[in-house]
Amino acid sequence: MLPKQTSTHSWKTLLTACTLLAGLSVFAVQAHAADVTLSGFMSIAGGKVLNGNGSEPIIDTQCPCFVNDWYNMGMYNSSWSWRPESRIGIRLNGKMTDSLSGVMQIDASDTRYRSGPTLEWAYLGWRPLGSDWEVNLGRKRLPIYYYSDFSDVGFAYPWVRPPQELYGWEINNFNGATIVHHGQLGSISTRGSVFFGREDSHDNAFMAYWYGVNDKPDVSWSNITGADIEFSRDWFNVRLVYIQSNVYVASLSDGVLADGGQQIYGISANIDYNNWLVRSEYSYFDRWKELGYRSNAYMAGVGYHFGSLTPMLTYSYFSDVSADGTPTWKNSNTSLTLRYDLNSQSDIKVQYDQYRELSAPGSTSGNANVISVSYDRVF
Repeated sequence: MLPKQTSTHSWKTLLTACTLLAGLSVFAVQAHAADVTLSGFMSIAGGKVLNGNGSEPIIDTQCPCFVNDWYNMGMYNSSWSWRPESRIGIRLNGKMTDSLSGVMQIDASDTRYRSGPTLEWAYLGWRPLGSDWEVNLGRKRLPIYYYSDFSDVGFAYPWVRPPQELYGWEINNFNGATIVHHGQLGSISTRGSVFFGREDSHDNAFMAYWYGVNDKPDVSWSNITGADIEFSRDWFNVRLVYIQSNVYVASLSDGVLADGGQQIYGISANIDYNNWLVRSEYSYFDRWKELGYRSNAYMAGVGYHFGSLTPMLTYSYFSDVSADGTPTWKNSNTSLTLRYDLNSQSDIKVQYDQYRELSAPGSTSGNANVISVSYDRVF
């Protein structure tokens, strides 16, 4: 019998989290009505695997299955579920002085391995009046990808979810410092940053699956150092990013699983021209010298706006190569998404995914054809 995807406890947990978020936001607004701006987002999303050839369970989910969220190990199988991708978030932007501000964001979801509210953003920002420079101290999203900062906000992108061939690793955030510069090169707007910090993740489900261990390991990315730069002009945007850090993974039953360095490289290019939109991104994780593998992933998508309706076709690919040159994990996904904008703050999406396992059978979840839908809203 398949594990039950939605339980009374699950919905109670999500309701409690939403109530906590609402109470926190009301308190903050009442206490600092003139200084605090409240915003939020939500996605009600569901889906199922229509058919597939995977048979071995992934952790405790029966296959055929489809991993829709590698970071949280959210999965769909042959039973329809609203649980793996539904979420809500509240964001508070506070202004303490003309130069000093603060941001806090709390997300709530009820996935199999992550339930209740989590603190995703919490930092102070200092920007002198008239300056193009800004300093942030605290907790932020690690900017590995173009959509990293708003990957939880379903309304911000054309898919039900960002392509998981790229957007899925064991770390999402970091605690530290960021120095940001906003500039102008003629008609080109620029934004660049350098950042430093670390992140610790306990009971990491992604690493449990990656290394095939029984208990969920603890993960640390220490000495994170990185920089990104973005150029925008009218209908075109390009972004480059580089990150390096130490990676440490250990579990109680298996001891140290990884201890070494990594370098991350990424580039994205996006076009919004008349009714056309193009999204493309490439990332490369170099863990070759000390950890014995390297990974690269990319995606390319094209869509067209017919008024409020936007169909989009996207292809994404991931490959992991071991030290002896053997592809140990290789897969692709072709998705067709139809987005309908209800108004300037909400949309409905329907997406069909054709996931294909390209490496040795059983190395991933196997082939799967998946249908999913979402209602996204910002407020």
